Amino acid sequence: MRKLIAVVLAVALIATIGGVALAQSPIEPAEVNIVLPPGSIATVEKKVEIGAETTDVWWESEGDTANLDVALDPAGYDDVTGPTTLSFTETIEVVSWGGVPLYATVTFYYGEQGVSETVIGTQEISVTEGYLDIKPGSYPNSINLGSNGVVPVAILGSASFDATTVDPLTVELAGASVRVKGKSGNAGSLEDVNDDGFTDLVVHVYTKQLDLQPGDTEAELTGETYSGLPFRGSDSVRIVQPK
Repeated sequence: MRKLIAVVLAVALIATIGGVALAQSPIEPAEVNIVLPPGSIATVEKKVEIGAETTDVWWESEGDTANLDVALDPAGYDDVTGPTTLSFTETIEVVSWGGVPLYATVTFYYGEQGVSETVIGTQEISVTEGYLDIKPGSYPNSINLGSNGVVPVAILGSASFDATTVDPLTVELAGASVRVKGKSGNAGSLEDVNDDGFTDLVVHVYTKQLDLQPGDTEAELTGETYSGLPFRGSDSVRIVQPK
């Protein structure tokens, strides 16, 4: 199993509105990295800041639209008086997967559509395939083997896999065991890390125990469900040399 969807959204500030300089990141979240199992749809709540002016605000998407469906609701806002923050609900879905990364760009505008358009910022989206997310919220998955810390790993739930059935004490990543939390004995947490509506299991493994070498590009995870059903998965890694 490989990384299913890693979505990278980088927003670049390239305009001001109504003479008021926008913040460093007028679009929030400014960067989102998401992994989705097959058939899942990510839903991300986005906010766009505008300056002190009455204007229309809208977005347009371009890129690999035949294979990647990116949409925001609403399509735009009319006669907005700033300064204010606008909300959009963004959905991201892979329509067809060909084994290569998929890309799209969402551009936010203000002004009068088709007459006077000024760019607020752009959102770059990159999508890759897999079922496991090492360091969720980060891409590439850089690991410093000299670190004394831990590496977070998300085992993703989906319509066909219930991540809550995984026994976190059985999970190993490249030979590294899961950190157990003090006297509680807890070894993981349940949360929806990729905003697809399914519960994921997040564990942390000890970096020093990872059986990885400089140049390795993949790490394998193994584990069992509470009923004893074994499973395995893998995700990409980028090994960083200790300083």
